[in-house]
Amino acid sequence: MTQRVLLRRERGHGRPARCASSRCPVVPQLRLYGFAALAFVALTLGAVLTHLIWGASPVPAIVLLVVSAVIAWGRRSNTADLIAGLLRR
Repeated sequence: MTQRVLLRRERGHGRPARCASSRCPVVPQLRLYGFAALAFVALTLGAVLTHLIWGASPVPAIVLLVVSAVIAWGRRSNTADLIAGLLRR
């Protein structure tokens, strides 16, 4: 091997990145998706109300509301587990 390849290996190039924690998932954990969608439902409800008060079209906010509500509903068991785990501490 050339000196350049050896130097790159010594510096750690070409290796996968190491994680700071003991668990390093390749795919991010899906536990927070439902909670984030639930928070986004609350945010978009405020956006719909704001659009209605100001006289603007609330259609984009309603579309986002429906999409995030479907995600929150689909992840409701994960969200319930997350909240129960937080309350146990």
